[in-house]
Amino acid sequence: MRIKELKSLYSFLPYRNLGFKHEFDEELFYMLYGFINKKTKLESHAFFVEPFGYLSTFRRYKKIEKFGFSYENNVTLEYSRKQSYLDDNVRMLGYKDLKGLSGGGIWLSVEGRMPNTYNYILVAIMIEERIERGFIVGTRIKPLENHI
Repeated sequence: MRIKELKSLYSFLPYRNLGFKHEFDEELFYMLYGFINKKTKLESHAFFVEPFGYLSTFRRYKKIEKFGFSYENNVTLEYSRKQSYLDDNVRMLGYKDLKGLSGGGIWLSVEGRMPNTYNYILVAIMIEERIERGFIVGTRIKPLENHI
């Protein structure tokens, strides 16, 4: 009953756009995309926010447990403030300082059914930045599959 009520009030990503089965791979690029909350401000009855976007790669760090995380539930992606381009021609979106990124998506782009089209799959949610150590921590959505 609660899920039916939620669906009547909110819209959700279709199941096909959720990467429950995804296994992170160091050869793939992931897109960090969200809104930095420290740049969010309430003016009258509207919020004004600026998005950020950044391409990154998965990387395992030996001491992740030291920070209270595990690779069973979490993922780490590289981040460098100095990099300002997503690729040779496309600049990174938004701010280089990612404090306040919690809740942003970690997305994987996959080829669509039609030529030159792409689908985006949500594979994790950003929860922590460790910029001084060069990585972002996300929570995998894989463990949530049994609760939906």
